[in-house]
Amino acid sequence: MGHPELNRSVRSENGRDRAINSSGGVVLDIGVLGDVQIMDGELGWGPTAPKQQQLLATLALAVGHVVTMSSLIDELWFGVVPPRSAVTAVQTYVMNLRALMTSRSSHGRLDPKDVLITSRGGYRLDLGTGTVDADLFEEAVDEGCQSLSEGDNTEAAQAFQRGLALWRGAAPLDGVPLGPRLSLTAARTS
Repeated sequence: MGHPELNRSVRSENGRDRAINSSGGVVLDIGVLGDVQIMDGELGWGPTAPKQQQLLATLALAVGHVVTMSSLIDELWFGVVPPRSAVTAVQTYVMNLRALMTSRSSHGRLDPKDVLITSRGGYRLDLGTGTVDADLFEEAVDEGCQSLSEGDNTEAAQAFQRGLALWRGAAPLDGVPLGPRLSLTAARTS
């Protein structure tokens, strides 16, 4: 499922697919290959609070799908008993992420409720396709492996280079506390 105003995507200079909405504005991308960032064009920014970083990363890695409140609580309070106020805390983190999107986005018409959607039983991040760098990395690696199996070393090298160009740090989810979902992603992309 994509963004309701999504018309097409274009390839940016760094090889990332960029979603373009009907008004010509760039839809937000999420980066997790390094620190967690929201990318608005070439400008990257993100939450600094660890729980908000975890929340954004968890939603980004399930882009287009509802992540239930219980799954979010399990991720954010992995290994400890969640506080009685956990549901309220998650709702506050979502409100703060939406406020951050509004204040930092260069797109004046961005309604963060169209991007970070409250759905029955949880939340869904709706960014369109090709907007989470970990997904693009896995696609590039798959393309490179396919090209290698076909004997096309040049195409394989180009695909692997596209994947490597997406990295912004030494480790995925750099500095973000990892629960069960995020640990799996960190291990898969490392």
